[in-house]
Amino acid sequence: MTLVGGGAMEPGVDPDTFEPNADADFVEEVAEKVSRRMPALADASYVRGWSGVFAVSADLHPLLGPVPGYENLYAIFGCNGTGFKTAPAVGKALAEQVLGVREPAIPIDSLRPARYFEQAMISDRYSYSDRPQEHTEPPQ
Repeated sequence: MTLVGGGAMEPGVDPDTFEPNADADFVEEVAEKVSRRMPALADASYVRGWSGVFAVSADLHPLLGPVPGYENLYAIFGCNGTGFKTAPAVGKALAEQVLGVREPAIPIDSLRPARYFEQAMISDRYSYSDRPQEHTEPPQ
């Protein structure tokens, strides 16, 4: 059996110098959580692990839509590690926006990149982060 799991957000990690191997303390923490939830795995052995870097937006929500200041440039970024599972819906939503669909199946106006310049960052109580919302100034 292969068990894949974990996940921790560490703000400010440099993608050029991060440690690609799993941190021993983190592995121990995950093993403890797994054994509490699934006691049958308490004696399971650790084989290998890895770590990776993914980009997050300042308000922890993706940016989808036209890029301010660039005519006909649309972007999808800052999916915060969830892009692989939301890609079909996100692709459909952005395609509808590019095509000018009047009543899109998935409204994405609140996710527009311009929100950073408008000081309209998304703030919610129920984000999937395990840390408080951190709001930074929009790019200049």
